[in-house]
Amino acid sequence: DFAAYDCPDGQRAAALLGGRGSHYVVISTGQVYLVREGCPRPPREGDYDGEVMPEPADAFDRGQWDYGVKKRALEDALAEAWSKSRFPATRLRIPMVSGERDHFRRLERYLWRMLDGGPVLLPGGGDRVTRHVYSGSVVKAILGMLGRPETFGQAYNLAQDETPTLR
Repeated sequence: DFAAYDCPDGQRAAALLGGRGSHYVVISTGQVYLVREGCPRPPREGDYDGEVMPEPADAFDRGQWDYGVKKRALEDALAEAWSKSRFPATRLRIPMVSGERDHFRRLERYLWRMLDGGPVLLPGGGDRVTRHVYSGSVVKAILGMLGRPETFGQAYNLAQDETPTLR
């Protein structure tokens, strides 16, 4: 499920699919770590638990925080459904997805700018470490976990090994 976004979405999925579906895989985000106080970077699955940061004042930061907090609530609802009723859900946490069908065209925008010789804008100076994953790797991961009981109730991070800066 790429469209599940918050706690009510997770609760509805468990209520509607419980006892009917054989395996529910929800696509979450690495943002669940970025809203956690003191989370190490890069985070591992075991780094999920902890205090959530207070809501930021800045509008952009608040939007990012809200997204991460809501995805955490989605994940928590599914973890609870597994714990209480053995709802067979797996949470897959992914960062920015790159690939041929990236509708945000993230990488392409930089390539076109380099080709036309214009200035390349680097948000925040371009020194922030980024995580990406190739879209084909996401597909392979999902197909590889479908129907595997050992993945039920679990959360997995999926990202490339490299952590380059935008610069």
